[in-house]
Amino acid sequence: MWRAGDVRLWRSGAHPLLDAPVSLSDLTEAESLLVERVEGEPFDDP
Repeated sequence: MWRAGDVRLWRSGAHPLLDAPVSLSDLTEAESLLVERVEGEPFDDP
């Protein structure tokens, strides 16, 4: 289970209000690298 504040990923064609995000165990290697990178970045950084 993902904790609050974690990055969530929906693949193309999925909708955040209708579909569950991709689970951590189902991430591809590239998606895992992306999640690691995004989790370390501040979203409000100018």
